[in-house]
Amino acid sequence: LSSDSTVSCATCHDPKKGLTDQSKTSFGISNNKGPVNAPTVMNSAYNLLQFWDGRASSLEDQSQGPPQNALEMFDGKGHAWNNLVGRVRKKGDYTRKFVEAFGCEPNRDVIAKAIAQYERT
Repeated sequence: LSSDSTVSCATCHDPKKGLTDQSKTSFGISNNKGPVNAPTVMNSAYNLLQFWDGRASSLEDQSQGPPQNALEMFDGKGHAWNNLVGRVRKKGDYTRKFVEAFGCEPNRDVIAKAIAQYERT
């Protein structure tokens, strides 16, 4: 999902590593070092708040943060979410799958819902 297609959610939330990256601090786009590590998304459906500082009140809210964060996934060019939606719509048969699952083409809202639903499982 990153601007340069080098960082996905699973880059920092790796299923093989307990849905985290097991690093002291996580790295994002252009090998930018973040200030904290990626928390596991395992059982995140049961968290009252999301992110280490609790700034997101839902998984849908949380899922919208990293794609627009310059240290994590955004290269600073254009509008982070408009660009991301365009990339998702060009990715294989994702548009068809989003229409089947959500009744519409990929947009910011349903992409956030899809990520949140994945995190819940």
